[in-house]
Amino acid sequence: MTRLIFVVFAIVLAINSTPVVINNSNVIVCEICKMAVKLIVPEADKDLDQLEKEFIQGCMTLIGWLPYAEKECKALAKIEMGAIKTLLENGSAPEEICTTLHAC
Repeated sequence: MTRLIFVVFAIVLAINSTPVVINNSNVIVCEICKMAVKLIVPEADKDLDQLEKEFIQGCMTLIGWLPYAEKECKALAKIEMGAIKTLLENGSAPEEICTTLHAC
């Protein structure tokens, strides 16, 4: 779970820091996304509410000191966790999920 939190934090920083044009040449963001999806796979059998709660808790642990952190963590959980869970349940490969999320 700690690795998952770290990876999610890295993605949040990559997306929310300086405006970044994410395209196929942004290998680092793409690889971080793939790693995050692979780490989420063992947790995907949990219900969405539980996944969102765990995500928010981990997110707040990492960035809770930032202004609007709780709002950002909750928004990310609502927007991304459902999409990732659905894509995983449909048998999508990590590359497909990350493409759908515009990380690759």
